[in-house]
Amino acid sequence: MRARLPFVLAAVAALVLGLALRFLLTGLVADVAGGVLYVVLVALLVCVVLPRLPAVSAAGIALAWSIAMEQLQAIGAAARLVELWPPLRLVVGSTFSWLDIAAYVLGAVVAAAVLIAVAPRGRPDESPDGSGASRP
Repeated sequence: MRARLPFVLAAVAALVLGLALRFLLTGLVADVAGGVLYVVLVALLVCVVLPRLPAVSAAGIALAWSIAMEQLQAIGAAARLVELWPPLRLVVGSTFSWLDIAAYVLGAVVAAAVLIAVAPRGRPDESPDGSGASRP
């Protein structure tokens, strides 16, 4: 759990900041920042599940997920899901936008940097989970 804790804490911070942006601000800057934070949050959640995954891989998975959600918007599937359960709008969004794709790419770069910054540090021969098992 020790290896996951920094990712959990950073994910909570990203979630709070993202929700604040979503509900308190409007406009282009808020939209782009929200897209960036969405990818950062997804990347952090990936690392909560897979804490040893390299930062670039986690950021790539987050980018792929985010673009997939945007494609659900493009084909109308996101709107149907939101009709079934409105809070899903926070996960799948509502309308397709090329600007969101650009924000997601920027978000993947930011996510990789955040993941590198918050990843636990230890001795090179020590596992980050504290189990004492050496790294492969």
